[in-house]
Amino acid sequence: MNDSARLFKFVALRFSLPPVGVCWKLGKRSDGVGPIWNCSRSCSCEFLSSSIDPVPASGDACNLDGTCSNLDNYNPDTHCCNPTTGVLTLLRRCNGVAAETALGNQEDIGDIPLSPTDAADTTVVAGTCVVVDPPQAEVDPVPRNRYISIRPGNPGKATALRVMLTSLHHPNPPNAPGHPPKDFSAFEGEFRWVGPPNQFPEGGYPTPTFTGAQLGCEPHFMDWSSVGTVHVYGVEIVPSSFYTVQAVDQNCSGSLDDESMYSSGIEVPTARWGDVAAPFSPASTTEQPDALDVVALVSKFKAVSGSPSKASAQLQPNTLEPSYEINALDIVACVDAVRNLAFPYIGPAVNVPIQTFVDALSEMEEALSETVTGSCARLEVDVPTPSACGPDMAATSTAALYENGEVISSGTITVTAHPSQGTADLIVQLTENTRAWTLTQAISVVNGEVRLWGTIELNQVLEDPTVRSGGWIYSSGGGAQEDPNSEPGFHDDATLMFRCTAGSVAAALSLADLLTAIANIAQLIINYLLDLFIPYTPPTSCTGPSILDATGQSCNGVDIPCKDKLVEMCEGLDDLPGVSIPFKKCMKGRCGCGGSTFPRLEISCADSQSCGPCSGASGCNLGGGKRIWYCRTNASECSCINTVFHEMSHACGVAHSAAYFQNPSCNIPGEEACRIGDWFQAGCIGAQE
Repeated sequence: MNDSARLFKFVALRFSLPPVGVCWKLGKRSDGVGPIWNCSRSCSCEFLSSSIDPVPASGDACNLDGTCSNLDNYNPDTHCCNPTTGVLTLLRRCNGVAAETALGNQEDIGDIPLSPTDAADTTVVAGTCVVVDPPQAEVDPVPRNRYISIRPGNPGKATALRVMLTSLHHPNPPNAPGHPPKDFSAFEGEFRWVGPPNQFPEGGYPTPTFTGAQLGCEPHFMDWSSVGTVHVYGVEIVPSSFYTVQAVDQNCSGSLDDESMYSSGIEVPTARWGDVAAPFSPASTTEQPDALDVVALVSKFKAVSGSPSKASAQLQPNTLEPSYEINALDIVACVDAVRNLAFPYIGPAVNVPIQTFVDALSEMEEALSETVTGSCARLEVDVPTPSACGPDMAATSTAALYENGEVISSGTITVTAHPSQGTADLIVQLTENTRAWTLTQAISVVNGEVRLWGTIELNQVLEDPTVRSGGWIYSSGGGAQEDPNSEPGFHDDATLMFRCTAGSVAAALSLADLLTAIANIAQLIINYLLDLFIPYTPPTSCTGPSILDATGQSCNGVDIPCKDKLVEMCEGLDDLPGVSIPFKKCMKGRCGCGGSTFPRLEISCADSQSCGPCSGASGCNLGGGKRIWYCRTNASECSCINTVFHEMSHACGVAHSAAYFQNPSCNIPGEEACRIGDWFQAGCIGAQE
């Protein structure tokens, strides 16, 4: 590979201009009615003819550079810029060249869907994004416990089916006293996609097979009309719920974040737990389920003619297997429902053996943080964006590495947690000038040891990339060490990536810094992921952060004037403006208010073991860690509150800007940790007045 090729591989730029005679999208109008379109110089900026709907009062606007902007919502799927005349024309009236040119440019600018009404009156060219018809209810629909049933429709079109978890498990009438329903409200408003359809055995009456499709995380495009009625299942389908199903054209797949691309929705309910046969609750005036539902399940078990379908009768387990026959466990589940027992399964929530994994990371971080030397550059991460779909959970956070107040590299950190396995994958990508690093590590806990293993890749301008395998091991007895199976140079590359002090690796000093940073990041992101499964409620009873008095971390004799005020301020955090619900959950956990997987914040006063150490700062936190260092003297009660909550926000992932590290000051605009600290200080002062 020559130098030019290497440079091209490292930096790739793509720049293109629309062809002459074509209109392209500038952006959406401020009123949200439609897009603003810009036309190349051959456009005449004439008023649109009355045949093009609607006619703007202002017509086209000519720009000084010779371009023109049409200020109304003209759609390139129905109209084009004719290169021979420069006039906007109905697409079907354009000559072949013009139509091809206009449509060819749409691939780069993003598609605007054609409504079903417009499509019926327009010759739609292949590849055009259109708003398709919504799915339909099945013929003679009945509510089911663990399936929703639809007819996708749209023959001849490749579409995907999106399911919104509209309202999850709100029994009506309410459950009997002493049997509260499980709370799945944390998942309401999320989306899933209907996966590939499969044929499953019905098990006797009424037909040999039925079509089932499991909910998943990715769209599956196909001509769904060929499969007829589809019975959709998954851990997200729970009783006493409502789901909204929409369809989207495959030609719109590049813009799935645009809600205007989707069809209208059909709302599909599920039945009350155990209610498998008519009459159904809540329409029925009788208490449901009842003995008739048990009889119906027994009939299905015996394959008696007239018994309900498997989609109606299958109740268990949490993760359905449609190929299984209805058995005694389904009957027992129905009997329990008749006895007023609540729906017993965890639904879309996660059964978390991963908590043991998180606890092991916490133990590693706590032990190593006491030996941090400050030999590595400071890694700052922002509050992550979490998502959970299917068996795995993932979140990505932006990150920056600081040294002497300067940003030396920046990038992203992604953690994918595998709750059923109790493991996680970590990917750290950082770029600095002419170098780009990617550290990929699989993290697991084996016999009490935290093990990290993967690769580190270095790409440099004008040089071939290098990839080395390696990792680290931590145990409470043996401390931190490099995995002996690591390739030569792996750990040196890692210390170079994180700018650890040269020579400290051999002395095993920077291992504490490096693994503490990794443990903090992994815990922070995984706890944000686990908190997705906990509905948010305002704090009502908090214990406040803990103040460490153990040997080596003693706050004895240190004046922390706000220690008796912390609980009161924590209990008011629901009123904190401008922050997300996940962030409030984290702050609840750090405040000891419950309702979060984040552990309680620890306040240490051992300046010599702090972030570098404190060096005159009022406090500090190793980004995302549960421990903060309080370094102030002679502070007022409310000024102390400012410091603690400022640092607590760092413990929930709020990062400082580069400008702050160059000249630490809360007068710098946009410093979120400063804003949060100031808000709590103002509340403290207000409470004193």
